[in-house]
Amino acid sequence: MRKQTKVDLTKFRPEELCKIFRTAWRYGELGSMKELLDELDQRNASHLADEAYFFSGLIAKYENRLADAMTAFDASLNLNVKRHDSAIELARLKCHHFDFEQAYNLISNCEGDFSKSPVYLNMAGECLVTLGLPDRALPYFEQARKLQPEIREFAMNLASCLSFVGRSSEAVVLLEDLLTDSNDPPARALYQLSSIDPTKLERLVAEAKASTSGQPAMASAMRLHAEARFAEAIGDSEKAWLLREEAGKRLFETAPAAPMDEVKLLNDAMAVSAATDWSMIPDAPVTEDDTGMIFILGLPRSGTTLVEQILAAHPEVGSVGETNLIARSILKATGRNAPSDRLTGDVLSEVLLSHPQAIRQNYLSNIQHLSLDARYTVEKQPLNTAFFPILLKAFPDARFIFTERDAMATAYSMFKQLFSQAYFSSNRLTDLNIYLTTHRDMMDSWRKQFTERIIEASYEALVSDPQRAIAALLESLNIADHPNVYEHHIHFTRSMTASSQQVQRSIYDSANTAWKEHKEKLKNKLDL
Repeated sequence: MRKQTKVDLTKFRPEELCKIFRTAWRYGELGSMKELLDELDQRNASHLADEAYFFSGLIAKYENRLADAMTAFDASLNLNVKRHDSAIELARLKCHHFDFEQAYNLISNCEGDFSKSPVYLNMAGECLVTLGLPDRALPYFEQARKLQPEIREFAMNLASCLSFVGRSSEAVVLLEDLLTDSNDPPARALYQLSSIDPTKLERLVAEAKASTSGQPAMASAMRLHAEARFAEAIGDSEKAWLLREEAGKRLFETAPAAPMDEVKLLNDAMAVSAATDWSMIPDAPVTEDDTGMIFILGLPRSGTTLVEQILAAHPEVGSVGETNLIARSILKATGRNAPSDRLTGDVLSEVLLSHPQAIRQNYLSNIQHLSLDARYTVEKQPLNTAFFPILLKAFPDARFIFTERDAMATAYSMFKQLFSQAYFSSNRLTDLNIYLTTHRDMMDSWRKQFTERIIEASYEALVSDPQRAIAALLESLNIADHPNVYEHHIHFTRSMTASSQQVQRSIYDSANTAWKEHKEKLKNKLDL
């Protein structure tokens, strides 16, 4: 060890070794960190045990030994409850594993003072955003940015959070400053600014185009989509179309099997349902203290966020937004807890061997920090549509809304939207056509099998006659009418979905006719 470093570590006191370790950590020198921890362990300095466990957690995290990292951070925190660094590191890993209840408690009960630590202020903010609490994350991002205004990541996180909570004009100012001061405009900043006000990109669009070559696929796609939004804003829809096609091509090349994997999951879900005698599957027990769940199902860009925001404006209704917690609860019910685990047809078959109560309990415990004491709680994850029959058993008391929108309008809106971790099928129209037709077959199958459990919501009805459509929706849900739901954009609190900017405005129907400008190109590729 000492021959490798050429430094005699024995001459340093344990406290000095800790300082040296933190310097090595700052510069990402993993080898030096491991040697320093080894030397510190040999000293058996019990008064620094919490520090040693923290260092051990950092090394395990860098080496992607996440279970070991969580054990080490937990041990450090148990020895010293005021260690904000161990608490926040552990909370972040818990978020990564979708253990939201534990992550929330760690952040909320953190006893250490990290008001002068921009790294941990930012990390705490990221955890809170993951937990669906951008309003609580905002002051952490603001303080981190104040302490280190030169750090791009802090500025970007603050801008994102501002847009999530409806303060988009402040986000624009921050993004413009960030882009103006940079010789290499960050793709994320360009894309986010384009989602708020694409006309602000006029001066930057040439730079964005010039820097797409050699970029990672997602960064390149972000830049191309940002330029597409600018082209659209100035009336050049043909150029916008070509830019999105190029972005889709680049993304497809990085994961060519992903679109058909998505289609396979839908087909597997239908096959599992058809082969199952659902009368033999027990219902999860319901307690009086449980919030009444309302699941909004359907395709992305079909009005799911609009319906969620309408309902969330009601004083008796809370919203968890768009989480992946149903999928993670299904995985955990089958003993799969690794962040890399993904749902397959085999998992859907296997979960039927366990009691649906496991799914229900895991899900409700992990949304408790969001639902709190709400009489009703809305979840609007479109991916949950594939799990609808399982949800019926896990949540026998829930209401289920199926959103519908004109097929071509939905297809065009999905093609225009850049999804990061899902809907790879939307990157190319040929793949999207297969996905949409399979999804339609799946929803038709659910309608035939479980007609009495479905409440229909038409996007066209909501935008053409919102008063009538909203009133009818509330009546179907057996929720009392309230004036707030008709002015949901005024009562907006937060949204972190692809439609977050649209739902901050009053209901409009122009988005439902935009596809007609590309009618022939769409009809050449889509059979809907």
